[in-house]
Formats: sequence, C-alpha cells, structure tokens
Amino acid sequence: MTYGKLKQRIYSLLDLNADTGVVNGCVYDAVSASMDDAVNSAMRKIAAMLMCVIKRTRITFVSDGALYKATLPDDFISVKAVYAGGKKHTASKFDAVGGALFCSDIPYGTADMFYYARPVGVSELDDYDELEFDDMHCDIAAYGAALELCGEAYPGNYEKYVVIATEYDERMANALLYGGRADRVSNSVYAKRRLI
Repeated sequence: MTYGKLKQRIYSLLDLNADTGVVNGCVYDAVSASMDDAVNSAMRKIAAMLMCVIKRTRITFVSDGALYKATLPDDFISVKAVYAGGKKHTASKFDAVGGALFCSDIPYGTADMFYYARPVGVSELDDYDELEFDDMHCDIAAYGAALELCGEAYPGNYEKYVVIATEYDERMANALLYGGRADRVSNSVYAKRRLI
C-alpha cells in the first residue's frame, strides 16, 4: 500500500475530505498537519508489538573484554537470528544494550543478522511511495492513526472514538493471534489439562 492510499483510508475512517472537512474551523487542515506524526506513532507501535518488519544486515563482532560486541543499526528493535560460523544463533544468546549487541560465545568477525526493525518514517515518503507494511498491518496502522487524530477531528465525540478504538483493538488482537505469532498462545480451552 502507498502512503497516499493509507492517508485516504485514515480520512475515510474519520469521515473527512477536503470538501466537507470544515467543522469548527478547518478540521481537515488540522488533521492533515498532524497526519505524519500520527502515522509514524501508529506504525512504530505496530512494528514493536507485532514484529512485522524484518531486515537483514551484516554486523561485525569485536572483542570487548570477556564479551564480543557489534554495533546495531539505527532502526533496530530486536534480534531474530544471527548466522555466524555456519551456525544459526537465536535471540536468547544476545543482549542489546546502548546501540550494541553483546554475546559471549560467538567469535569476533562478520555475521549476518536478521532483526525486527522500526519502519521508515513517513515524513520522508511521498504519497506514491510503498510502505514497509503489508496490507493487514497498513489497515491496523490506519485505525491507530485515526484513533490518535480523532480527538482533533471530533473533540468530545466519545462515540466516534470508541468505534475506532474497538476496530483497532480487534485488528491488533487478530494480528497477534493469527499473524504468525500464534505459537505464543496457549490452548487452555480445549486441552485435556490446564496448560498455563
């Protein structure tokens, strides 16, 4: 989905367009001015919670006393896996502290790291640029941004806010359950014994 289509979706959720968006002054312009910040906030939140942006980079481990240390990219959230010395090392072997990745049992040298990342900020994008999210995550981002902008568009209209918040919550819950992370959900309803 392009950034322009995402913005159209957000305006649609808020029942705003350039022609009919004048309520208590120029609401459309106020919402447009806050759009980038609201979308950035929603996308960062979704990326952190759903771990939906995965990137690959080469990192170099250097000796740092008893540990090995590598500098992390600026958009780093969490390690998915590191491939070094012909082996796959899972996230549990690493500690990320202060922009660096630490490990005790990977010898220094270069490695390939797959990591969960923050998306590119939309203020750097044009309306025709593709977003790093797939359509499902863009839909969640549209509701998240609309939720943040609802107070500007409809101050005091709690009914509109609750409708958007409910849709946002349902989409986030479904993405957490069925968006590739269902392995973290314990089946305590239909199991023969309690699994929690």
